Amino acid sequence: FSWTTDILHSGGLLTGQVINSTTNQPQGDLEVTLHAFQDNVEIVTLTAQADSDGRYTFEKLPTEHTIFYLVEGEYKDVVYVSNEPRIFTPNSSETKLDLRVYETTTSDEAITIGQLHYILTFIPNAVNVGQIFIVSNNGNQTFIGQNGQTFAFALPGSATNVSFQETFPGARFIQTDSGYADTAPITPGAESVSIVARYD
Repeated sequence: FSWTTDILHSGGLLTGQVINSTTNQPQGDLEVTLHAFQDNVEIVTLTAQADSDGRYTFEKLPTEHTIFYLVEGEYKDVVYVSNEPRIFTPNSSETKLDLRVYETTTSDEAITIGQLHYILTFIPNAVNVGQIFIVSNNGNQTFIGQNGQTFAFALPGSATNVSFQETFPGARFIQTDSGYADTAPITPGAESVSIVARYD
């Protein structure tokens, strides 16, 4: 790969550690991926192997504070991304960015709906509805659901033109006998998953 020519300083060092937040212990021997973004465009992707203590290092990075970094890793078939992006502060060539992962569970006892919103738009002969579920996981394990389904919900029987706001259309939500189901894992935290359904 090569950095864009307008990036001047490439002596940055980013270090971090994979932490299992269920056990509060380092999680070693995982591959981690570093994503660099500038002006909301991904400019490079790098990979590294975390050691047995979960520690990883990325070297020779641009230190311009207009570039922000995210770390991603997969643990037990669930992809995790660092909670907040990180930049190099002015006059600094080192920064730290940890990655938190969790054990998984099929029990939904910690899953709650924190908020439910409806947004109505009146159109000829119908009402266009935006229905927004804000789902929280109050436990310390990622909920992976049963049979790949994590959150099932029903929409009105007369709903037409149903669609969902998602990055990859058709990949996340499936239709069931009683309505629809989300297949995305629900990681621990308040408001960890948002589901936006639109229909007439």
